[in-house]
Amino acid sequence: MTDVRRLRALLKERGVSPAKAADFLGISRESFRRKLRRGRFDSDEMLSLAALLKMRDPASIFFAPVVTCCAPNEKERNMIHGERAPVRERLPEPPLEPPEEEILCRCGICDGEIYPGEIYGLGEEGAVCTDCLEESWRSLSVSERFLCMGLEPAE
Repeated sequence: MTDVRRLRALLKERGVSPAKAADFLGISRESFRRKLRRGRFDSDEMLSLAALLKMRDPASIFFAPVVTCCAPNEKERNMIHGERAPVRERLPEPPLEPPEEEILCRCGICDGEIYPGEIYGLGEEGAVCTDCLEESWRSLSVSERFLCMGLEPAE
């Protein structure tokens, strides 16, 4: 079951409106609202939302082990437990914390962290972060830059 509270928070955090998400999924806005309210998305929709929202760990949202919900209303309680079912209280909400991101590798020049999805270069030192790439590029002469791009330098 989808952790709707976390999904809504992520939509808001990333600045994606429900209308924009619905358009991205190719469904009507009302269908998206209904799916969001019920917490039920198809696998293709889950993948698309994960890409749109750049989720680090989509499984923690779409396949949440414990989903926060309210106590059922009286009619639902009676259907489940019989006429005199006790009223359940609202479940406590888990804190909303981003998952720890795994480091892909370290920069061979500055020893900085490089994460999955970041742009980096490969040099004699190994992986090189974008900051060090920019500095390295500026230190090259024009002819060296041409050679790096696989072009013959102009004479």
